[in-house]
Amino acid sequence: MAYYLSLLHTPLGVLLFIVHLAVLARAITRPNRVPASRVAWVAIITFLPLLGVISYLLLGETSIGRQRIKRLRDVETRMPLPASAGVEPGKITAQIKPLFDLAHSINGFKPVAGNRIVLLSDPSAPPTEPKANSNASIDVLIGDIEQAQDTVHIGFYIWLDDHNGGRVTDAVCAAAQRGVKCRVMVDALGSRAFVHGPRWRQMQQAGVHVHAMLDDVPRLGHLAVGRVDLRNHRKVAVIDNRIAYCGSQNCADPEFRVKPKFTPWIDLLMRCEGPVVRQA
Repeated sequence: MAYYLSLLHTPLGVLLFIVHLAVLARAITRPNRVPASRVAWVAIITFLPLLGVISYLLLGETSIGRQRIKRLRDVETRMPLPASAGVEPGKITAQIKPLFDLAHSINGFKPVAGNRIVLLSDPSAPPTEPKANSNASIDVLIGDIEQAQDTVHIGFYIWLDDHNGGRVTDAVCAAAQRGVKCRVMVDALGSRAFVHGPRWRQMQQAGVHVHAMLDDVPRLGHLAVGRVDLRNHRKVAVIDNRIAYCGSQNCADPEFRVKPKFTPWIDLLMRCEGPVVRQA
């Protein structure tokens, strides 16, 4: 204890003390933070001064940068939400209304009726073969891409150059080459190997518009100094503005070679038709 107190008599010690107090004050006064989060960060910064300050600077706030927020606002003004009267309030039960209210507070979309949503799976697969369901979902997605006439929009957090990932790539390239407007967006971290691999170049050469998003995390040399953990985890596909896919399944084999110890990686994918597609 005497050693740490002696640091306060040095210029570096005074500077660190001021930084510690500033970060502590920031954790307490930052707006839009739940009380439990404030208490947790105050405890971490107080009892682990140096480690707590570094942790807060790297992980404590969810800012994605002023310039990116400005670009986001610019896009939102050019792409207004789809006009919809929504479902009559009386048709939404009290049990599920909080879920719709939560979704509306996040994305501004109202619940819409008249949709057909199918949870994709292989009906002949036994419970002991869940990988068949994941592969069947990719089969259905590829079938719709092969039938696309106008547009194919796809966004995945993780896209791998494996069997399923390669099949989807080939289907998108074939669609682009027959004149379909194809746009592909992936997360720069989750799909980093794919972005730097031959499949990415294959799509570019086929005329697919490709983009790896969130690749501009602030860096100091090779060290990330921004919120590298804030990623785009969406798994969405919209085909001809009439079919939409969403869920938790990435564009990869269920064997998921990136993290083989967690395999098979079984997720869900839903196929949607109706007004909800416009929202997607």
